[in-house]
Amino acid sequence: MNDENPFASFQRAAWRGVWGILAALIAYVGLVHLVPQPFRAVVGLVGMLIICLGVLGFVWWLVPRSPLMDQRRPAARRLVMRIASAMAFFLVISAAVTGYYKTMHPTGMATVLAALAPSVPLLFAIRAMMLFLKEETDEFLRSRMLEGWSLATGLALAVCTVWGFLDQFEVVPHLPLWTAFLIWACCLVPAQFLLARRDA
Repeated sequence: MNDENPFASFQRAAWRGVWGILAALIAYVGLVHLVPQPFRAVVGLVGMLIICLGVLGFVWWLVPRSPLMDQRRPAARRLVMRIASAMAFFLVISAAVTGYYKTMHPTGMATVLAALAPSVPLLFAIRAMMLFLKEETDEFLRSRMLEGWSLATGLALAVCTVWGFLDQFEVVPHLPLWTAFLIWACCLVPAQFLLARRDA
């Protein structure tokens, strides 16, 4: 009889996947630099596509096996899967286009497309949240989610406002505008904590 803690099994599987992805990225960087310059862009694109598919496949395999997913309603499970997939794509695409820009030094429309590429997964993450409100039928859960999002928005606005003025006077490092979404996502954690304390 197997009495192993499901969280421990899940954690081991997650770490094996993370180390595998890191090893693939290191091998990818080494391979790209060994390829002659005329073929480097093609090899780099194909290699990054394979890594993207591998990361997405790993996320789709791992997330449904989390013990926490069994406690969620179908709409919440779909929300987690969509956001996890979007963030996995965001990380890989960001690394890919940054390496492409620094290596190939594109100009014109290629630069525009490279700059826009990382925003696509984040837009899908925002879409996933909107779909949750449409798909979740429990009014209380929808209301609770909206309340958490509203509180996180207020916290994110406060952080961005204060950081913006400190940045203007060169007290803190400059943050690009797209990090506002990541700041908001990070603010979801204290927002949920504050709601839990209020309802306790």
